Amino acid sequence: MTTKNTYWEYSPRNFGNEYTIAVANTLADAESYEAEGYTRVDRSPALSRMVWRGDDATQAWVTVEFNGVEVDDRFRFARALRTGTGG
Repeated sequence: MTTKNTYWEYSPRNFGNEYTIAVANTLADAESYEAEGYTRVDRSPALSRMVWRGDDATQAWVTVEFNGVEVDDRFRFARALRTGTGG
């Protein structure tokens, strides 16, 4: 069963520069992220955090997943989600 995209964030060490953003478009994947301790977040902040590169003093360690599979190019994936051509 498919549903609209839901967005999730997980930062096991609670570091502001180290986190996973996940996108689920099935109920089973959404339930899985919730069970694994991910926090549901709104679309706009999730997409912004997907493409965050860090700043002069901070390296960004960002992983992006779609339905449990790591995304190769988080920037391209975020662009596709923003424009409605992916996800």
